[in-house]
Amino acid sequence: MSESLRPAISFHIERFDELESTNSTAREWLRAGADEGAVIVAERQTVGRGRQGRSWTSLPGALLFSLILRPRLPPQDIPRLGFYCAAAAALAAEDEGLDQAWLKWPNDLVLPRSGGRWAKWGGILVEAGFDPNPWAIAGVGLNIGTLTCPLPAFGADSLGGVENQPSRPLSQPLPETGRGASKPLSQPLPETGRGASKPLSQPLPETGRGVRPSSSPAAPLTGIEHLNGVEPGSLSDAVGRAIAPESVLRRLLSHFARYYGDGAGGDWKGALEVWRKRDLLQGRIVTCTAGGKRLEGTAMGVDDRGALILRTASGVILVDAGAAHLHTV
Repeated sequence: MSESLRPAISFHIERFDELESTNSTAREWLRAGADEGAVIVAERQTVGRGRQGRSWTSLPGALLFSLILRPRLPPQDIPRLGFYCAAAAALAAEDEGLDQAWLKWPNDLVLPRSGGRWAKWGGILVEAGFDPNPWAIAGVGLNIGTLTCPLPAFGADSLGGVENQPSRPLSQPLPETGRGASKPLSQPLPETGRGASKPLSQPLPETGRGVRPSSSPAAPLTGIEHLNGVEPGSLSDAVGRAIAPESVLRRLLSHFARYYGDGAGGDWKGALEVWRKRDLLQGRIVTCTAGGKRLEGTAMGVDDRGALILRTASGVILVDAGAAHLHTV
């Protein structure tokens, strides 16, 4: 789709010192009629959470935000939003100087460690439903800096003190609305033209419905190895310089806008290609629980819907992320 025909999304950034959860705040804003493109950023979360109700603990200097969306997608394609976010985060990290960003299906961003280990530096949680119009919240948590790599102040316009460390230019600036107090929304945001938002009574699954057989031929088994345990990591440590969370946010939103616009026009091949080139699990032995069953096999990549292609002893199956919990072997 050409740039001129791509539907636009405008971002409006609101910052908070501390929130229980940016996704929970985003739900409040949706009920108040929030516009698409509202971005809720918190320096700290007290009740952060990930997929399937698991807790998310962030490191100092983390980038924590939720993006409110009104997707023009059929329900079965809502899972693509998580892939848009992951691809955008991977490219933002590489823009900042990371040699290779790796994505661990379905929603983790990871970094290599010595001894075959991996460090998780980011995660994505997409929630969606109807009110009665489609809505979605893309929650993103990225560990940008640690105590070993002091950070510039969050929200700074420049990377002060690290100008001599090259990073790739951001194509265009994004608007923002300033820093807010850590308190519930007391006034509704501007209307979107869809009417007041109703209670979110019809949530959609995160990304799918379970396990289904594959009609695609299995790829040859190459480079099979075990994926060892995952530990916390940070982008700044991996790059070797202090990275401003603000810089990552703006780069990520810029990439996301492109994929979101393409997806609204029915094309999500760009995001999927970025994801597949950075697929950590392809060719590795993994186990997962889906539909109450524990499955073990070799990950053969993801299909055109984003489902994990898993070659097991009984054949090749497709696992949808919404009903799956991935383990390591």
